[in-house]
Amino acid sequence: SDSGITSLKDLNGKMIAVQSGSPAAEAVQEKAAELGITVTLVEFAENNTAMMDLEMGASDAVCTDSIFAGYYIEQTGKA
Repeated sequence: SDSGITSLKDLNGKMIAVQSGSPAAEAVQEKAAELGITVTLVEFAENNTAMMDLEMGASDAVCTDSIFAGYYIEQTGKA
């Protein structure tokens, strides 16, 4: 469904699923601070679990690397 998120600033106050200890998790925190927005990171051991959390509606967004994202989209047809 359409999340209504069209820019990074739209993530203000949102829950973002990430893989624990990943560069993506660090990047989200740095970018949020740079933009002056507040986000809540929901950390998972694996990217697959983060994606499932998003699909269930528990998180508002996922931040992952482009390789995993491309593979996920290719396998599921979901973007």
